[in-house]
Amino acid sequence: MPAEILGVVAAVAAVCALGFVALHNYRGGPSYFSTIGLAACSATIGVGTGLLITLIILRYFPTLAGIDRPRWKSSPEVALQFSAWTLGILGSIVVVASVILAISFTWHERRIRKGFTAVGSLSVLAAIVASSGGISLFALRFAPRKLTAEPQVGWAKASGEVPNLVLPVDTVQQIIAASERYGAEDVSQTIQIVRSRQDLSIYNAIVTPVVPSTKNVLIDKQDTEVDFFVGDPSPESAIPLANAQVGPGISSGNEKQDLDVTLLCSFCQGSRLERGTISIQPNPVLRSTHTSFKIKPDKSLTADDTGHLIFQVTGRGGILYDSVVVPVAIQSPGIVNHADEAAKSSLSAIGNSVPPIGSRVVDLTLYCSSDGKAIQLQMKPNNQQLATLFAGREKDSVSNKDRVFTAKSTWVDLSGRLREDHERLASIINQDPALQRVLSGDPKGAPVIPQITGLSGEQEQKLLDQIGATGKYLYDTLFGGDKDLLDAMGILEKFKRADGKPVLIRIVTESVSLPWQFLHPLGSANEAGFWGFKFELVVDPAADKKGYYPGDLHYGKGPLIFGKYHAGAADPNQLVDSKGQTEYNNLSTTFGFKGILPVADSRSLFLSELNAHHSDLQMLVVFTHARNDIAIQAGTNDVVVGESGGGPALAFGPGEFVTVGALEDLRTSVALPDVFDFGEHPLVLLNGCTTGSTSFFVLGNRTFPKTFLSFGARGVVATEAPVWTLFADDFGTSLLANMKTKIPVSSALLQSRKNYLRDSKNPLGLLYTYYGGVDSSLVLE
Repeated sequence: MPAEILGVVAAVAAVCALGFVALHNYRGGPSYFSTIGLAACSATIGVGTGLLITLIILRYFPTLAGIDRPRWKSSPEVALQFSAWTLGILGSIVVVASVILAISFTWHERRIRKGFTAVGSLSVLAAIVASSGGISLFALRFAPRKLTAEPQVGWAKASGEVPNLVLPVDTVQQIIAASERYGAEDVSQTIQIVRSRQDLSIYNAIVTPVVPSTKNVLIDKQDTEVDFFVGDPSPESAIPLANAQVGPGISSGNEKQDLDVTLLCSFCQGSRLERGTISIQPNPVLRSTHTSFKIKPDKSLTADDTGHLIFQVTGRGGILYDSVVVPVAIQSPGIVNHADEAAKSSLSAIGNSVPPIGSRVVDLTLYCSSDGKAIQLQMKPNNQQLATLFAGREKDSVSNKDRVFTAKSTWVDLSGRLREDHERLASIINQDPALQRVLSGDPKGAPVIPQITGLSGEQEQKLLDQIGATGKYLYDTLFGGDKDLLDAMGILEKFKRADGKPVLIRIVTESVSLPWQFLHPLGSANEAGFWGFKFELVVDPAADKKGYYPGDLHYGKGPLIFGKYHAGAADPNQLVDSKGQTEYNNLSTTFGFKGILPVADSRSLFLSELNAHHSDLQMLVVFTHARNDIAIQAGTNDVVVGESGGGPALAFGPGEFVTVGALEDLRTSVALPDVFDFGEHPLVLLNGCTTGSTSFFVLGNRTFPKTFLSFGARGVVATEAPVWTLFADDFGTSLLANMKTKIPVSSALLQSRKNYLRDSKNPLGLLYTYYGGVDSSLVLE
């Protein structure tokens, strides 16, 4: 017997027992107690019987009442709520019935001193029939309407594993209808969402046109529209359920707010970065306005006819609330290439959807993208003082929309110039024996290695001039093509925060990798002019990860993976090997890290440790050579330049390389429903030559920082040009020491650069870039 019906029967039985006592007393002679007790018993029996009839009809014969059958078994709170409401509404009827029956029995008291009379018996029977019938009809007639909210929105309230879960009725009906088209994986993802949320409002992205019977298989070179909004789950939405959750930072708000939405599409013709705005209305249920994007997918820009649309959702102060990933495939019209199968696989919802407490406001957000030809920029001043000084230069004077600025040089020309400049920088150092000994050590091992890689004033200026030449070229190329943009950058150069802290700039990039810290206004090169010495820079390459970059990394017992180069007896890279071992030892003895795994000094061991510890890894540190397409020949002054088709690679020994592709294979090697991601969102330090940039040659959008961020890392430090062994050792140690002070990694990097410049006259800290979250930091427990 169902629990709610059993409860009603038990309650009625209890009252009947009380009535039996009253009746027994009544037969001995009338009294006020027996009269009122019997009256209350009769009325309660009527109420209970009516409620029992109502529940039986609702459960087994709902169509008799003209209403939909509630899901009693899955939502018992509905029955309890209905029961409480019914008893509360009908409480007055019980009182009235009791009074009427009491008067009736009292009126006939003289005639029924020794038992019931016909009139008394009929009065009791009439009371029971009238109250039970009336209650049943009343409840069945009015209860469904009374339990419904406003006519335009139907609600049902469920309990069980999700307390206070509120479900719009129309949404429930849509989910039931759509569930027939979902597989077991989709159902599992839906359960995860329901168990973690109070509102089923999610991100939706509806793409049109798509291949029939799909939601995320795009048509090659077809003009396509993407409609993005927050609301009830749409059956046409291309966003996997696991990636569609709206972070509490947005859903828990109590007032309307405008959010910036940035669409990044690496496989699209034309602009690969577009921006729009949605307005969020939290009450009575989370909803937003729609924003639409125009794209044209091109499968020739993909490796395997698949890719990702990435939506970054940014709130007040430039704070990134969410990154929403949509896996898609591109298919030629009329050709079946099974791309739809590839598009069904979804990334796991890695990342943290909740911005860290006390998230820092970004003073300026720069957006930079390229279609392989033109380079486009947009900017958004989030600091109100800076916005006032910009005076709308970032806006179109007619439409008031954010302007899209175009750089003076194409991406091909810019990357070619950067290749030449990096080669020239390497040559300057290699052709200066004294400078080379300080930074790299003598290959023959003759000189004494200095404790700090300090330089003379002449050596410092030589490096500043070369890096400055690159920085000024970049500055003029990016900003010099438009007077408003150049004026805005001039205002930025002079801007000072009221609190005296460095200006915080977040740079969102798509298909562009640049050494932003090199930027320098036109004129003579000086220390104060470099962006990397005066601004705090955070580069976000828009990795295909879900959620916000987490803040503090509370490092406890690890684990920590350390990768290093292993030199054989005849290998000239002995210094890299030995300094790597020193770095490994210092992690525990000097810095106090626990849980450091055995050193990974081979390709197979490094990949094996990553695979075994991806879910609990807290830090990853690499000290080794790296390869892009510029290499400094060990033991010589030669600089080798060439296009290594394999892309960036970490070297673990002669011929032993870990490429970006090898890391990507780790993700595809895990069988569904398991996923390869960094569950603890580690910090990653890649201390080797050119571990960050692909600006020397066009390889699409595949870099080590973006790959590790897509796995779930909260931050990555990498290099944008060749670095030298002794300097890399010293600078890496200094950076870790500053990171231990619990400040954000981007702040620690800026501080390390400035310290080296001040104490050692060494500007090569500019070779390091920070990628990831604005608030990511290290806290050693």
